[in-house]
Amino acid sequence: MKFTLALKNLPFEPQEKQIIFVESTYNEDVNQFISDNYERIRTYCSNKEYEFCYLPKLTVKALDADVLFYNVPYAELQKAEEPFTSDYLLRFMVNPKNKDLIPPSLLYYKSWSRTDKEETIFQGMSVTDQEETPTLEEIFFMRLDEIFDSFMIHGQPKFSFGPDKDKPRIRFQKMPASEKEEEQKEESRLKEIFDGMQMMIDIDDGICKGGEDDEAYRGYSASCEIDVDDKFDEISRMIADEVKERIELLKCRGIDMLTLIQYIKDQEPLSHLHITKDFRIFLPDYGNIEIEMTPLPKAIFFLYLRHPEGIPYKYLPDYQDELMELYILLKSTTDRHKMRESIEDVTNPLSNSINEKCARIREAFITKFDEHLAKNYYISGKRGFAKKITLPRVLVVWEK
Repeated sequence: MKFTLALKNLPFEPQEKQIIFVESTYNEDVNQFISDNYERIRTYCSNKEYEFCYLPKLTVKALDADVLFYNVPYAELQKAEEPFTSDYLLRFMVNPKNKDLIPPSLLYYKSWSRTDKEETIFQGMSVTDQEETPTLEEIFFMRLDEIFDSFMIHGQPKFSFGPDKDKPRIRFQKMPASEKEEEQKEESRLKEIFDGMQMMIDIDDGICKGGEDDEAYRGYSASCEIDVDDKFDEISRMIADEVKERIELLKCRGIDMLTLIQYIKDQEPLSHLHITKDFRIFLPDYGNIEIEMTPLPKAIFFLYLRHPEGIPYKYLPDYQDELMELYILLKSTTDRHKMRESIEDVTNPLSNSINEKCARIREAFITKFDEHLAKNYYISGKRGFAKKITLPRVLVVWEK
């Protein structure tokens, strides 16, 4: 039997490469088969770049310790785990009255089948309808092969199953040439607009092109400040490739998020932020991890910590002296002239330098723990408004 299953309000983001075993009623033969062949099934799926998920074996102990800490840095690891049962996902059914109709099955998800943010459509294949094959082992691996084959054909989704296995499968055709040409024209038009907007901004060094006597400079200098503020979200969220790769490895996705549910508190605690006499930064409630930054980003971070009301970019020049004082405390060099140049550059509202430093500050936190907690510690803010650090200042401790 092949079917579709609508689930709603899932506590995790489904992933296409995960194949999940579910059942409404415990089937001893199937569960014994999976238990006896668990590593074999996992390896078979892994060789096809898929992950087989058997909920009774889904425990936090199976997660890498670094992954657990990154997502839930406050976790109490001594807490006893409650094992999941294979019918766990069925409690999220849109039509729970049909729960008993679900046989032992393999579920898989296709992103293009999603209907809305709350409702998710899974495809399912029973592993107990054995009319075609004599053994459970044969039908189980045959179903896995069908799932592998169903996903791609020449780079396009191949088919999805309707509620009835006898109904025709829906095929997705390639985009007609005429529509593709229209899409390419639209992309070219948008690129021209974007290039025009960038005409007076040098992304590499973050300053307006042209001199003060340049007519174009006079005409666009007022808009440069707006453009720099516009680019706050884009540039401040840029991170180095190696950092991005590390974060991708540490993020918990898909069904694995279930292992964290019993550790994630309704009101997730924020850690105190402790700044030592020698200006090192620690988060004592998150395993006392240290947040490391180079001197200039750290000076900017301390400046914004001092000002919970926030600082708009256009007023940054008013804070040059205060920022310079912080920078001197953090940097060992005695070349004050060069340091002053750095301060003037980063407080220039027409320069992207401040956005780049904010990116480094954000990177320092999100390399240690997940964004949903880290966002309380780095500089953020909407376009046209003051940028600030939202962490309550009662959690900030400065050693004296």
